[in-house]
Parts: sequence; C-alpha cells; structure tokens
Amino acid sequence: FYQVGNTGNNGSGVGIGLSLVKLLVEKHKGKVYINPGYTEGCEVCVEIPYLEKSISVSPSITSMPDKVPASEEEGEPAGYSLLVVEDTTDMLEFLAKNLGNTYTIHTATNGKEALECLETTTVDLIISDIVMPHMDGFEFCRLLKSDIQISHIPVILLTARDNPDSLAAGYKLGADFYLAKPFDDDVLLTVIRNLLWNREQIKNYYRDAVQVS
Repeated sequence: FYQVGNTGNNGSGVGIGLSLVKLLVEKHKGKVYINPGYTEGCEVCVEIPYLEKSISVSPSITSMPDKVPASEEEGEPAGYSLLVVEDTTDMLEFLAKNLGNTYTIHTATNGKEALECLETTTVDLIISDIVMPHMDGFEFCRLLKSDIQISHIPVILLTARDNPDSLAAGYKLGADFYLAKPFDDDVLLTVIRNLLWNREQIKNYYRDAVQVS
C-alpha cells in the first residue's frame, strides 16, 4: 500500500484507505471498481445494493457500557478486557465498535499512551498498530515484553507492512500474532478467542499443579 507522488495532497498516510473501503463495501454485498471511461486521473466507483429493511444502528463508543456479556450461542468468552492501540481515528473507532460487542475496550493512540494505560488498567489482550507517533508498535511490544508485570499479556500486531522482515521483527520482540491490514473481522475475532483460550489453559494448568502439590 502506498500513495503516489505529485497528487497535490499534502496529507499523510500509507494508502490503506482504499483497501479498507473495498473490505467494508464487499461486506455489504457491494463492489468497488475504477471507471474505465474517466480520463482526467482516476475515478473510483462504489456500488452498494439497496435493501428495503431496517438497519439497526450500533451505539456510539461514548455510550458503550463497560462490559457487554457475550452471547453463549456465539461461543465468545465474556468478561475479558482488551486494549486497542491505534493512531488512526477511523480505524480505532472501527475496532472499538466491532470488538466492543463482546469485550470491554480500552484505547490508546500510541505506545506511550498504552504503557501509561497499563499502569492503572488490567487488560487480557492487546491489539496494536505498528506505525504510530511518539512510540511505535515495535518499541511498545519490546517494552511490554521486558516488563515482568505485564509481559504475560498476548499482543496482536496490525500493520500494512506485510513482509518477512516486519514479521520477523514483530515475533522477535515477543508478539503473539501478526495480522496484515486489511483484515477480515472473523479472522481477528478467531485469533483473539484462540489467544485468550490458550492463556486460560495455561492458567488452569499451573493452578491445578499448585493444588496437587
């Protein structure tokens, strides 16, 4: 993902926006394509089918309850708390809204804020972007995993840098999973469930071992 030069746009970014648009549009049974008849640059077209039925609106993040019990039918673990670290506001809100239906969500916009949050807040899993100001995801992961008090917390790194060097760097720093943007919601939820389940199994094993001894 990248931005082409000489566009006259001074905004910063990595070109991930269009990929996220494609992902969201396709989830609504729509499609995204380039208009072949447009000659003065590039025109991106979005088509979403109209459905004659009511659409429920999710509550805003500000009105989200502290804990939302998970549906037993969906098999989601209830009572877990996640920390989402992301400097892009749209992505942060997207993750908070989607994961907030199942987990208690805490947020930070960079690694420095995340470490400060962990000083006063207990979380069960962390989802962090890599490219962030002040402290990026790699440095945040390194400091987290070097602190005995919080090193046990599973970390999922999110990034558009889906290349072997970035993958190796993340895993060397102790990341538990690496997910490339754009990602599928179901994949992210499955990874979260598996990491939380594995952590519970480890806790149960050591608890039972202590009781036996």
